[in-house]
Amino acid sequence: MRIVTEGKVYVQKNDLLNFVMLDLSIPNSIMIKFFCEGDVFTITNNDRYDFIAFDEENDMEFFKKHDWIIDYNVVKDMSEQNLIVLYENLCNEGLALEQELKKMTEEELNNNQDLVTKYHLLAYKTFSLKDFIWFKKGKIPMTLPEEIDYPEGMENKKNPFPKKLKSLWEKIKNGNRKHKQ
Repeated sequence: MRIVTEGKVYVQKNDLLNFVMLDLSIPNSIMIKFFCEGDVFTITNNDRYDFIAFDEENDMEFFKKHDWIIDYNVVKDMSEQNLIVLYENLCNEGLALEQELKKMTEEELNNNQDLVTKYHLLAYKTFSLKDFIWFKKGKIPMTLPEEIDYPEGMENKKNPFPKKLKSLWEKIKNGNRKHKQ
C-alpha cells in the first residue's frame, strides 16, 4: 500500500519486495534506500506492513504511476461493501486473465511476459486489498505513519492488537522482568 501526502510517498515493505520478486524495474535511488538504509534486508510477518518514506520527487512520481499498489487515500474511507465489490472485481479480472493465459502455449507465454506480469500484479493487488480490509477490521496490525489519519470508524485504531494479545504480551513482559531480577 502507498500513502501519498504533500511532499512524501510512504510505501510498504511488501510492495518494495514485490518489485524485486517480479524483477520489475526500480530506480537506483529507491533500491539504495530499500537495501542500504536501516534494517530492511529481511522482511518478516512482523514488519512487512511497515512503511518507508520517500521524499525525492522522482521516487514519489515513480510510486504514483504503479496502479497495482493499493492507494490508501482511495480506499481509506470506502465502506466495507464497496471494498468487497472492488475485491470481487479484481478477482474477476484476475480469473479472466488467468483463463487467457491458460489457453496459451509455452511459446506464447514466453512472448507475452507482459501479460504474465500483469496477472501477478493483479493477484498481488487483490491480496493487498484483502489485507487492507482485514486491517480496517482491526485483524491485521499495521501502524500508519504518524501524520496519517486512520480510516473513519476503524476498529482498534492506533492499537490494532486485540486486548487478549495485549494482556498476554504484558504478562510475558512482566514475567521476563521478574526473571531478570
